[in-house]
Amino acid sequence: MGVGTGLRPEELFGLHRDDVDRQAAVLHVRRRFTSGMLKDGGKTTGSVRTVPLRAVVVEELEAHRKRLAETALAAGPRGRAWVESEILFPAPRGGYIDLEKFRHREWSPALRAAGIAHRPVKTMRHTFATWAIEAGVELSFLARIMGTSVRELEDTYFRFLTRTDDQLRAAFDAYDTREATG
Repeated sequence: MGVGTGLRPEELFGLHRDDVDRQAAVLHVRRRFTSGMLKDGGKTTGSVRTVPLRAVVVEELEAHRKRLAETALAAGPRGRAWVESEILFPAPRGGYIDLEKFRHREWSPALRAAGIAHRPVKTMRHTFATWAIEAGVELSFLARIMGTSVRELEDTYFRFLTRTDDQLRAAFDAYDTREATG
């Protein structure tokens, strides 16, 4: 979900089920869970936003919903709280996921098990941004859906790009062809 949407971890863990509109394939970022507190609004101006969801993310959200319901049924009475929770990604014992505990209990062990060198949780956001830029997503649009600025994108993510002169020429040639035939 983090790589598929570019959300900050605090935004991801603050999501409620009604923040997802599966019909319209969008997600509404309205709050964040940080330092043990649920806070309305975003980290920055422009952080309250609507994020378009890729088909693969919509499919994973549906699979998550089904897994959560199955887990809740298996957990008995305690599991009912998960089913009834408004939180999209509830903590194992209910409530919001604490980012620090998540890092130590879930994230780091998962990276080790996968044989991946340690990296911060926010790396999912970096991956999303880098892939989007490489795919040619317009920076002003990307900044809007990530709740950041074009300048921040340039300062933070351009160093990760490996675009070559051949890729740039191909992009320009494709544009010229569209203009000539359009």
